[in-house]
Amino acid sequence: MAKQQVPWSVKGVSPEARRIAKERAQAKGLTIGEWVSEAIHHRAHPPQLVMDDQAQASENSDPAVQRAQEIIQPLEDVLGVMIDRIAKLERRS
Repeated sequence: MAKQQVPWSVKGVSPEARRIAKERAQAKGLTIGEWVSEAIHHRAHPPQLVMDDQAQASENSDPAVQRAQEIIQPLEDVLGVMIDRIAKLERRS
């Protein structure tokens, strides 16, 4: 039997984080809830990439990769906070 989905909210999410979530969800054709679920699952179970030392060194020096990491890091930080808050809420219920 599938669990019934009920609306819920997460307090303390900044307007900037909400804006980012809304934009990313729209870009992927998802609801905000679907996007947040996908992002949380991705954060909890990130894909594992194996690179040799030369490829790793090349990636670290690539300005485009460095810029992408600068953009992604704040999102990962926000998702980490959301994951922690959700876990706390689930422990309370």
